[in-house]
Amino acid sequence: MPQKRALLSSGLVIVPESHAPAIPGVESFGLSEFLALPSTFGDIYVGETFVCYISTSNDGEHPVSNLIFKAEIQTSKGRYPLLDNSKDPMSDLTPGRSFDNVVRHHLSEAGGHVLVCSVGYTTHTNEQLHLRKFFKFQVTNPLAIEANVTPIPNGYLVSAEMTNQTSAALFVEQLEFSPDAAFTVQEISRQSMTSVPLPNFELPALPIIRPSGTRQALFRLQYASLASPDLTSSTLGSLKLQWRTQLGATGVHTTDALRITPRNSKPVHLLISKVPAVLRLKKAFVVEVQVINNTEDTIIPRVSMAKQQKSGASAISVIGAGGKSLKPIPSFGRSSFELVLLPLEPGLQVLTGIRLHDSLSDQTYEFNNLMTLLVERE
Repeated sequence: MPQKRALLSSGLVIVPESHAPAIPGVESFGLSEFLALPSTFGDIYVGETFVCYISTSNDGEHPVSNLIFKAEIQTSKGRYPLLDNSKDPMSDLTPGRSFDNVVRHHLSEAGGHVLVCSVGYTTHTNEQLHLRKFFKFQVTNPLAIEANVTPIPNGYLVSAEMTNQTSAALFVEQLEFSPDAAFTVQEISRQSMTSVPLPNFELPALPIIRPSGTRQALFRLQYASLASPDLTSSTLGSLKLQWRTQLGATGVHTTDALRITPRNSKPVHLLISKVPAVLRLKKAFVVEVQVINNTEDTIIPRVSMAKQQKSGASAISVIGAGGKSLKPIPSFGRSSFELVLLPLEPGLQVLTGIRLHDSLSDQTYEFNNLMTLLVERE
């Protein structure tokens, strides 16, 4: 009679951690000689931890030796090793015994994923055998995040809107913005905005997002050094979320860094360097504006207001808009002047329509959306 080969059978139970059943003694279940995988195990989302239980047993009549086990997850962005004992192979696996492992991988990418499991071993007749299996699954984003950046004096406003794309409610346990080193951050709460009307912007009191529901957050980023702001920074930072499902499982996700066009990308740049902490409706206030010369030549600027159509008139009026001439500014230098402004409407208002003309080069620069100011009612 022909001699029987030593057979290895593999059994896998693969579920995301948030759906993992707490069944004691699961390792004692009988395993077939095929790679046993569930046909479906529910939804898997970015931010969850993928947990895989792998059991490889010897169902043959003879021991095997030099066992090398490998498991990895492959995505479009790379490969992530989960298990590899190639540097210290298992010496032998006798009939009826198994080699069990639990591997974990934090899911940070959406899209197709492939779990690749392999085992190589030597039979009692010194034959080298290899078993390899693949399992494909999809990972989706539980939250659709849309961020908008608005320039303000000495920094930016970052508004983030999160939409629950799952079929169950999510409890937002942590929501924070991790700024770049050039900035400091402050979350603007509902309480600090009670006197300021913000159309189409809501800050719910409860951090629960129901299916298809949304939640919004607003952050104020200011340059860490107001005296010498880093205008070359093109990265603002990242939004970090931590949530729990209805069953209490945790998910954590950090968005890609928000990027902007550096403010000094123009040959001549205007920067609002000083502005009052509180702005009241129809009460004039003074801001300090810096003219930054990013060219290799001296400029002699004259500042004025561009003419605006009545339908597009700004809700912030400039008092004394006839124009003013400034002293020459050397190469890569800066100079300051003051503007007297009068807010005509409450809420978030944009200062726009400032024109700067350099008499030496005969170049004209217009600055729209120069800054966004928070105007409060009386």
